[in-house]
Amino acid sequence: MEKAGHIVVSNIAGIENYNKNEASYILIDLRPSKQAEQGHIPKAVAVAEGGLDKMKDQFPEHMAAPIILYNQDGALASAEEAFKKISDWGYKQVSVLSGGFLAWEKGRQAGCQGPAQSKIAYVRKLMPGEVDIAAFKEVVVKPAAGSLILDVPNA
Repeated sequence: MEKAGHIVVSNIAGIENYNKNEASYILIDLRPSKQAEQGHIPKAVAVAEGGLDKMKDQFPEHMAAPIILYNQDGALASAEEAFKKISDWGYKQVSVLSGGFLAWEKGRQAGCQGPAQSKIAYVRKLMPGEVDIAAFKEVVVKPAAGSLILDVPNA
């Protein structure tokens, strides 16, 4: 991901990496439902009638859940309102897919036809190298003999 102004932009390789690692993420198709039915990215959730506000209760409690938004052509101006709204709800990893659905198709990625998913079903899965908070707390409270805990922040 990279910042484009104040909007964070992601790419197809990021989605592929999530899929390869069987990681959890939320993919939101911002296009009109008729357009999404003609083709959408696998695992995409269509914006409900009435917009994102009607979907707010579906978003996970985990505020660091990766959320990728996409439109037809990746135009940041048309995704800016949704990006800002979800970010204002407190989500920390919101991004807009560079090039949108057209980039997905151009990259010869498989798309789906018919309605996109209508509900967000996010279940957090740890990425390689991540540790569950409960397991970490257990180790901190009762470390194994000779163990060493290192805090290595992401660069």
